[in-house]
Amino acid sequence: MSEKKPFTRVTVLILAVFFGLPALFAGGNSLKVTTAADNLYLIRGMKWDVCAVFLVTGEGVLVVDSGNGPGEGRMIVEKIKEKTGKPIKYVVITHYHFDHTWGLSEFPKAAEIIAHTNCAKNITNFSEKDRKEVLEEGLPGDIEKLGKKIVKLEQENNPGLKEEKKKLERLKQEIEEVKRTKVVCPTTTFNKKKSIILGGEKVEIIYPGRTHTDGSIIVYFPGKKAVVMGDILFHGYHPFIDERAGSDTANWIVFLKQLSKWNIEKVIPGHGRLTGKEAFKHQVQYLTDLRNLVKEAVKKGLSLEETKKSFKMAGYDHLEWPDMLQDSSIEAVYLELKKSSRR
Repeated sequence: MSEKKPFTRVTVLILAVFFGLPALFAGGNSLKVTTAADNLYLIRGMKWDVCAVFLVTGEGVLVVDSGNGPGEGRMIVEKIKEKTGKPIKYVVITHYHFDHTWGLSEFPKAAEIIAHTNCAKNITNFSEKDRKEVLEEGLPGDIEKLGKKIVKLEQENNPGLKEEKKKLERLKQEIEEVKRTKVVCPTTTFNKKKSIILGGEKVEIIYPGRTHTDGSIIVYFPGKKAVVMGDILFHGYHPFIDERAGSDTANWIVFLKQLSKWNIEKVIPGHGRLTGKEAFKHQVQYLTDLRNLVKEAVKKGLSLEETKKSFKMAGYDHLEWPDMLQDSSIEAVYLELKKSSRR
């Protein structure tokens, strides 16, 4: 019998919503809309503390990112309707990950969906595979595992039984949500920069090169001194570095340093609360520290597993998602540095 292949790191992170990050799973039931700048709105309250953004103009609406699935996609559209009767003209996708794209099916069919060329390729190459893996293997396996745990807790009359039963119900609800999810591809792609004028408002969609993925972009509103970062910025969280989709932490650092010189006052991360340009400095320091520690291990000739076992990154205990280091970041940077040393 052939050995079962391990889940991809993206799938592991999806499943972590239900076990390692249960509080985040509870999100998405009620979304909160706040004003980021004049007629520019931030939506929070989704799973993984994902941010969605929309700009309201006299001509129509531009939306950035679509939520974790059809349920959140519908809620985003409903929140927009509460603010304006104008049609959704554009939906800009910052990158291909499920928590930013799986709500796309719920947006109006007439809306133009814009993404970087590489993002479109990543959706084609990875998104449906990830969905099937979670639906056919990941979630059913975890439901079976949790069911066995509940039987044991019932036999023991364990006080934690009630919470585990709630978790099981959430998992069953989520598997139905994933079944309803339809992977949607962009209708418009670009390579370096795309500018839109909507209702007199200028919007600049910019590709900085490889960062979080090889298709991650930012959405800049120069008239509002505001920028939507997608997952090029995590605020209050350990970042996810997607080596599978061409991440590049060296260029990521360079770009954030450049961006800190722009005329920006409002910064909206892919995950976390509204912030300012000081968040760029924090992300740069994190990525720099991470790279330096992994670089030391590579110079010593340590294997990836030895690097993970010996890895200690001080000064970041305040950040959420600490497991991201072992589950993703160390390996991503290790492989990146190994590749660069062979060039």
